[in-house]
Amino acid sequence: MDTFKAQAKATSTPTLIVLLIIDVVMLMLAASLLFTGPSTQYAYGWFGAILFGFATLYTIALFVSRYKQSLA
Repeated sequence: MDTFKAQAKATSTPTLIVLLIIDVVMLMLAASLLFTGPSTQYAYGWFGAILFGFATLYTIALFVSRYKQSLA
C-alpha cells in the first residue's frame, strides 16, 4: 500500500488524466471489436477489454488516491 501511495504522489495530475483518457479510449476500442469484429477476433476483444478495464480501474484508483493526498 505504501508503494501505491508513493506512485500516486509521484505521478502528476495531468499525467493521470491523460492516462485515464487513453485507457478509456483503448477500452472502448477493444470492446467495439467484440461487436463489430469478425468472429475469429473475439478473443482479442475479450483480452483487450479485460486488460484495459483493469488499467482504467488502476488509473482511477491512482487518481482518487492522489486527490485524497492533496486534501490531507
